[in-house]
Amino acid sequence: MSELLITAAVGLLTAPLLLRRFGGKLRHSERARIMAASLVAGMVFLEAALLLTATPVVFNSLGLTDLAEAYDADSQARQFS
Repeated sequence: MSELLITAAVGLLTAPLLLRRFGGKLRHSERARIMAASLVAGMVFLEAALLLTATPVVFNSLGLTDLAEAYDADSQARQFS
């Protein structure tokens, strides 16, 4: 799940570069709005992926080892299916 979010985040964060090249037909205000929305969405996706990746570590540091092991086992089970 986090790999998919990271891939989407990278795509959204690089979209303004592609839009700068191929967005010549758009008005400047439209292009700026699309670029800003893409950057914000990319950062949100990246933050979500990092939070999902760090969840077991946070649970362990809070002393919730059973919950951390369950979360980690669940994510590994999804990875192999």
